Amino acid sequence: MSIAAVKDARPDTVSGLTRSLVSHASTKGTNMRKLSQHLVKFLKNEDGPTAVEYAVMLALIIVVCISAITALGTNANNTFSYVAADLGQASS
Repeated sequence: MSIAAVKDARPDTVSGLTRSLVSHASTKGTNMRKLSQHLVKFLKNEDGPTAVEYAVMLALIIVVCISAITALGTNANNTFSYVAADLGQASS
């Protein structure tokens, strides 16, 4: 007996188990349909790639900032070393 035939059958001729199976089969089909619709919606949604692009830009900005701070720190260290050396020579 097919699912369609069971659905069309009179309630008094369909056992509780068969009704339960039909209900489960139609719910399973509905769930799979909803899952596939959500999957298609997720793949069409552009929020994910945008978030990834922002993360890449943030990583690049952090690298540039670290490079700039390192360069400034090195220059400042050289400047203070030069001044300290000059002060040491002037005082002696």
